[in-house]
Amino acid sequence: MKNWFNVFLLVATVVGLSFAVVEGIERRDLSQRYQILAAEVGFLNPSAEDGLQVIALKDGGRRHFRWRVCIPDKHRMKVNTVAGVKYVEGPANFIAHARFRDGEDGESLVWLNFEKFEVARSFISPRGRQLLAERWDGLEVDQLGGDGKEVIKPGENRTLLRIRMPDNMQADAQQVLSPEAVKQAVSVLYELRVKVEKVDQPRQGSRTGEGDSKP
Repeated sequence: MKNWFNVFLLVATVVGLSFAVVEGIERRDLSQRYQILAAEVGFLNPSAEDGLQVIALKDGGRRHFRWRVCIPDKHRMKVNTVAGVKYVEGPANFIAHARFRDGEDGESLVWLNFEKFEVARSFISPRGRQLLAERWDGLEVDQLGGDGKEVIKPGENRTLLRIRMPDNMQADAQQVLSPEAVKQAVSVLYELRVKVEKVDQPRQGSRTGEGDSKP
């Protein structure tokens, strides 16, 4: 009987050690995955700064721009979109997207996704789309947070994304686009501006934009 009890204790010890080893390996793997994810999306602490924190992420292609955005409590982010002004209330910590896609009607669309609102609207004519078809790599892009974390203080307006045509492309655009389209697209093809505001009370319904649409 004593021998059986000793065997039982040995088996229990081995099983316990096996579970401990497996758990240790799983924790290590999870820690490594977290480090990889954090390295991609950036370390942002919502209570570390008085203002909105932004860091640009590696994009999903030449026409897809992303940011990690952190909004502290009692702050809100005002976004001037092609569909009008939208708000995102803090506290919030999310990935923001600006993606340029080709629509079925020949126009190009810009799709924005900021926390709980999405908008998709045309931003250039079919002729402009043809002009840009093989030239996206030649556009001049300024993306806030591309060189590391940026802090937007309350009351401050900043350009989150600005896309310009270089001089040689502007000359071609003036040849193929209408005067009105040239005025809209040259030299700033697209600009996305944001502002941070302090608020005492949440803005009713401001987390979700009106007229939302998916691409």
